[in-house]
Amino acid sequence: MKSGRSKAPPTNSSGWEYLLTATVLLLVCLVGFSLRLFNYRATRYMVDNGFYKFLNWFDERAWYPLGRIVGGTVFPGLMLTSGSIHYILHSLNIPVHIREICVFLAPFFSGLTAIATFLLTKELWSHGAGLFAAAFISIVPGYISRSVAGSYDNEGIAIFALQFTYFLWIRSVKTGSIFWSVMTALSYSYMVSAWGGYVFIINLIPLHIFVLLLMGRFNSRMFIAYNVFFIMGLILSMQTPFVGFQPVRTSEHMAAMGVFILLNAYAAICFMYSLLSKQHAGYLMLILTLVFVFVGLNIIALLTYLGVIAPWSGRFYSLWNTEYAKIHIPIISSVSEHQPTNWVAFFFDLHVLVASFPAGLWFCCKNLNDVRIFVYFAGVMIRLMLTLTPVVCVLAGITFSSIFKRYLYDEAAERTLMLHGLQRRKASHQDQSRSKDRTMYDKAGKLRKPLQLECAEAREQILSTCPDDDFGTLKTIIIATMLLLLSMFVVHCTWITSNAYSSPSVVLAYYNNDGSRTILDDFREAYFWLRKNTPDQARVMSWWDYGYQIAGMANRTTLVDNNTWNNSHIALVGKAMASTEREAYKIMLALDVDYVLVIFGGMIGYSGDDINKFLWMVRIAEGEHPKDIRLDYRVPAGFDRARNTVIGNKKFNLEHLEEAFTSEHWLVRIYKVKKPRNMDSIPKSERVFEHKRSKTYSKHSSGSSSTTSPLEGNRVGELVPLIPLPPALKNSKSNQKTAQQRSDGLLNRRHSDCSSNRYNTDDWGVVEVNRTVDLVSEKDCERLTLVVENTRFVVESALLRSKPNTMLGRMFGSSRDHNLVKPNEHGEYIVADGISAGCFRAILDYFKKGIMHCPPNVSVAELREACDYLLVPFTAENVDCVDLRGLLHELSNEGAKERFNFFLNKIILPQMVKSARDGERECHIVVLLDDDIVDWDENYPLQIGEDLPLAVYSSQLYRFFKYIENRDVAKQLLKDRGLKKIRLGIEGYPTCKEKVRRRPDGKSEVVYSYVQRPFIHMSWEKEEAKSRHVDFACPIVKSKSNPSLASAFSDLLPSSPPYIPNANNAAGPSSGRPTTYANPPPPQPSEPYPHHVPPVDD
Repeated sequence: MKSGRSKAPPTNSSGWEYLLTATVLLLVCLVGFSLRLFNYRATRYMVDNGFYKFLNWFDERAWYPLGRIVGGTVFPGLMLTSGSIHYILHSLNIPVHIREICVFLAPFFSGLTAIATFLLTKELWSHGAGLFAAAFISIVPGYISRSVAGSYDNEGIAIFALQFTYFLWIRSVKTGSIFWSVMTALSYSYMVSAWGGYVFIINLIPLHIFVLLLMGRFNSRMFIAYNVFFIMGLILSMQTPFVGFQPVRTSEHMAAMGVFILLNAYAAICFMYSLLSKQHAGYLMLILTLVFVFVGLNIIALLTYLGVIAPWSGRFYSLWNTEYAKIHIPIISSVSEHQPTNWVAFFFDLHVLVASFPAGLWFCCKNLNDVRIFVYFAGVMIRLMLTLTPVVCVLAGITFSSIFKRYLYDEAAERTLMLHGLQRRKASHQDQSRSKDRTMYDKAGKLRKPLQLECAEAREQILSTCPDDDFGTLKTIIIATMLLLLSMFVVHCTWITSNAYSSPSVVLAYYNNDGSRTILDDFREAYFWLRKNTPDQARVMSWWDYGYQIAGMANRTTLVDNNTWNNSHIALVGKAMASTEREAYKIMLALDVDYVLVIFGGMIGYSGDDINKFLWMVRIAEGEHPKDIRLDYRVPAGFDRARNTVIGNKKFNLEHLEEAFTSEHWLVRIYKVKKPRNMDSIPKSERVFEHKRSKTYSKHSSGSSSTTSPLEGNRVGELVPLIPLPPALKNSKSNQKTAQQRSDGLLNRRHSDCSSNRYNTDDWGVVEVNRTVDLVSEKDCERLTLVVENTRFVVESALLRSKPNTMLGRMFGSSRDHNLVKPNEHGEYIVADGISAGCFRAILDYFKKGIMHCPPNVSVAELREACDYLLVPFTAENVDCVDLRGLLHELSNEGAKERFNFFLNKIILPQMVKSARDGERECHIVVLLDDDIVDWDENYPLQIGEDLPLAVYSSQLYRFFKYIENRDVAKQLLKDRGLKKIRLGIEGYPTCKEKVRRRPDGKSEVVYSYVQRPFIHMSWEKEEAKSRHVDFACPIVKSKSNPSLASAFSDLLPSSPPYIPNANNAAGPSSGRPTTYANPPPPQPSEPYPHHVPPVDD
């Protein structure tokens, strides 16, 4: 009869566990891949030409003029991996371009990294911890930053090799199998070919073995695992051309060799220890240990002294001392990856894992064994974020797995399973007792009664244990908290990935104040311009950060790139970047540079530009050229973005470079290097000019076809061609007369005399070399002889003392009284080193007259630099020059506005008045009162109060106002002074429409009254295509009345209208009507503008 007891249903928990594990791993790999959507150029070369040609490839487009042997200076693992995948896919008739493989290689390997992390954590702890660790590493930002789609770098595959090597090493230590040790060596050799961080493994594994020896955990398994790994790994790693004999000749690998010798010596001692007595074995071990330590240290010291073993590299020294590389090898500190990691970066890249991985270390220490010691040191001895992230994920997986296993434990189900287990055990025992073959179960029969008692006691104990309600509530709170932390971790990783690590490095993005997103594609724009608009063999100089991008995207030759294998060449480029234009030009010519690419972030506030890297350029250059790097105390103040303060020195003229391209947002600027002249130019200090008046200039008044003015160019007597006639006047019969009138107008000799009275070239022109300039006006005074550029200036000491705040005032004031300034053996003072004599002569005018006149042969930037050095104020009130554009560059906005008004009132308006006095028609220039407000109606204009209008006769001025063709005359006047983007006209509208009427004497009169003065819009920006207009006048408002030019010329124009007496003149100015003169009287100084304009003689 069958027993009526119930049996538990059969279960297959291990099958469900493996199925769940496989499903979670598959999802983790998909998430890791989908979340991440020089090397490419090298890979493409290898695919097109083969691996052997790749190893012998000499890249002439990199590190010009040195070039680069690619096979011996690159880790080929990345290229071999991509090329192998490309070959396999093409063998399967799957045509995929190598570019797509390079783009998706890192996301693909991120899935493999998740699997390797699962295997490693499972080997260390459990399946649950492995799944947690795999999920963490698939989305953690610290690893995503190097494994996003398009991030084709060595780290994309190196982290997988790192984790897989960890797993294989732990497996080999646990089993002692030669197979797993060989697999570890193969995985290590793959990492050696892929990334220079393999040194971390070759030092961490020996450290693991050394700690096991110190803890007395030596066994045959670790002996076999390490010996096989070291021998095979050493031989395989030396097959990489870039590594070569470094494993046996560098200090980074000496720890592995020392542990190998120590492990075998310890094994030999243990073997001899087993053969000898305990006392003799102790003496032998002590002697051998001392001999081994003494001989080993002496051999290492001797080999290091002889240069056989190279010392530790600067990158490893910087791991222990963060200031080492900054002081000794700045090129290492200039890389952002080698900067010490701040605490913000830990939270940014790891989030909640930062707080959870110490608990994982505690769990490993609590349950210590041979393999968990390895992961403990892997988590403690790391300072680099990239190599820290995988170990943190492993330890955090152990932490969360342990917490969930503790608080998700179902005690009721466990009690039920235990009861079923007791029943099955009891039933099995009863079945065995009924068996016929009693001889096989004699011992079981003897234990029958104790077994029944044991089952009864266990049953009572299981049934007596009931779960506590408070403990159940605590479990719920803890599990909810853990789930909340994990949810926040997922949200953080998703946000960081989408906002920080999803944009390529060559395409920037930022958010505006309204939340909209703006894309900056300046890099690709500049590289495309280089590719399409420069010669194929053009050589581009830039900082090394952009070398790979220029070579790969622009296909142009670069001087330095991201490989940084030649520190002296980078220092030379840094010296050129940090030097003045003249010194940098010499370096550029020596290196055959055609273009210079710089990154400028001042326009959009980009903080990663070359200005930010400028200090590293100086530091790197100082290591190779210490004598050329020195302090400079004449540096002007920079631009304060927080206070919007304009820099003091914002104008400089490039002599050897010219701008070739500027990107849309001014982020990338490319300058073309000018070729040297065929003949050497004479330095300014050696030039001697004779001031002679040109013969062509003397013939100007006789109607010559070209005019000459000392102010129209940088050289005395330069010819200026006559402005061509406007199109409307080309077919007129009065062309000759009009041309004569125009030549006598804005560009005639009287205009040149009016302007040149401020710039007397005979008084302060080019100072000849080796001559003495006597500036002393009084005989009975103290004379000082100042030597500047081989020119002696004799000045009065009181003249210099009158400006005590200047450098010369201090030198010959209090400093001279205290014997701080002493003359040379000739009684002369050598001052202002580096300043030209002509520039110094202009500065002395400030001490003598209070105003500096910039000579034509001296640029405004040079004068400004000299003023900054000599502490002479450089303002609109004390500087006068012909080059208005250059002056406006050096002044602030307020100074430029003030100078603009001065230029308008003192030059433009007087020339208009003089031109008007030669005309035959009347025109009114009316100034609107400050208290009046113009509310203009186009159909019915208002009558606006006029303040003493100045009445002049001028057909030329009339045309100047009304027709854009005739404005070329005034525009040319401004262009000759270096201004650009000029627009001329009248501000506002006329108070009434123009009238053409006959006067009693039969002459024509045009009355044209304006409510404001003429305006002039101009720009002084250097780049014509990128100029910003700074308008110091009202907006342009065009008049609707526009009579034809033919009607204006319909009447014959008499030569000069006489004074016409009438009844209105008797009333005087107070009558409210304009007083008419043939030649207007000079305005009185007390009258408002325009009557404050100084009179000009005919």
